[in-house]
Amino acid sequence: MLYLNIFMEELLIWRENVEFIFDLMLTTNEFKLDELTNKLKTFPIDTKASWLKTYFSHIYCTIFNENNVEKLENYCNDIIER
Repeated sequence: MLYLNIFMEELLIWRENVEFIFDLMLTTNEFKLDELTNKLKTFPIDTKASWLKTYFSHIYCTIFNENNVEKLENYCNDIIER
């Protein structure tokens, strides 16, 4: 758990590079690193919603091929419903 907290603190440095964090989330999900995936999947929503809207089509197509990213799926569905 300590390792995860240190890692998340280091990610704050990468805050501006949301694409890197999104790709990292997909990778951690693929390797079943659930605890880290859970932290990363809310990071773009909480910090860079504008980035998600800009790259919406890429994100939408990508996340619906993944498991365990329901929050991003719900976020995308909310955008479509508006």
